[in-house]
Amino acid sequence: MNYLHGFHAGNFADVMKHSILLQVLRYYGQKPKPYFVLDTHAGAGRYDLKGAAADRNPEYLNGIGTIYDTPIAELSPVLADYVTFIRDFNAGGALRHYPGSPVFAVSALRPQDRFLGIEKNPDEFQKLVTRMREYPGGRYEQNDGYAALNAQLPPPERRGIILIDPPFEEKDEFSVLLEALRRAVKKFATGTFMVWVPDKGGADFEEFQQNFCNLTSKYAVFSSRLPESEPAANSERGKLTRTALFVINPPYILQDTPFTVEFQV
Repeated sequence: MNYLHGFHAGNFADVMKHSILLQVLRYYGQKPKPYFVLDTHAGAGRYDLKGAAADRNPEYLNGIGTIYDTPIAELSPVLADYVTFIRDFNAGGALRHYPGSPVFAVSALRPQDRFLGIEKNPDEFQKLVTRMREYPGGRYEQNDGYAALNAQLPPPERRGIILIDPPFEEKDEFSVLLEALRRAVKKFATGTFMVWVPDKGGADFEEFQQNFCNLTSKYAVFSSRLPESEPAANSERGKLTRTALFVINPPYILQDTPFTVEFQV
């Protein structure tokens, strides 16, 4: 599928993923104890929505573009918080730039917290390091994200958010992801794991979902989709119209979101 972040920045999948991530970060920041954030596929950090990658197929028009100018009072609390963050990121002006997950995470850090962003692609990693220089407090490594799960967990803080957002470039990505997640949960059973996957209605997604629900008794599955009347986001192997976010140990505050959710705690 090749879900390279820059080509899809700010699309409908990002709206769901990042608005929920922001709420999880808010929740973890309520207690004084330190926490750790591991982003296994960090991407390039931030994106120019008028740049070559995003502008080739401006998926943000069916994502953040649909709500950016909506009055905050008309949005749900979750989306209001998210849109406010994006507006501040654009200095209160027109929508031009979109923050990747490292920006959300590092912006929420307190002095006692840690963020580690992993990116395997060398070009993306160089962009990540360069673009995140203005956001102190994070650390970045060029490495395999799944290997980082094994190496970095459990964190010494004993509190952590693990974001897994693969590009799905490999045919066996679902099975590799599931096995890496299984090992990681065994090592860090109390962590909050956030796993993004594309939902194209195939057997691989259905199998992943079934196996995921067997990993833990505390989980939430969020889903979002494009309206059928709107153009779908293109990918190399077809159209992405549905997306899912699987969360292990979800904070209770996520029970009330504007997305379709299955919640079990």
